[in-house]
Amino acid sequence: MKSIWLGLALCAAAPTAVAAQVVQAPMPTIAGTRLEVSATGEATRVPDLAIVSAGVVTRQTTATAAIQENAARMERVLSALKRAGIE
Repeated sequence: MKSIWLGLALCAAAPTAVAAQVVQAPMPTIAGTRLEVSATGEATRVPDLAIVSAGVVTRQTTATAAIQENAARMERVLSALKRAGIE
């Protein structure tokens, strides 16, 4: 019974051991200027600006009809955002 548990434990640990052996590829030689930036940040204040991207999709028989319906739907989306206090 101990051998079964030992075998299961080894099988469970095997993927972890394989994943830990990641081989990093050598960096290619770069001719010229090279700039590497790595940063970590933390915000401690309430943000006063957010960028929101929104869109709508419409299918119609003509492009003109689709453009008109898209404009109407997008206007409703923008109005709902304004009603929610987002300007």
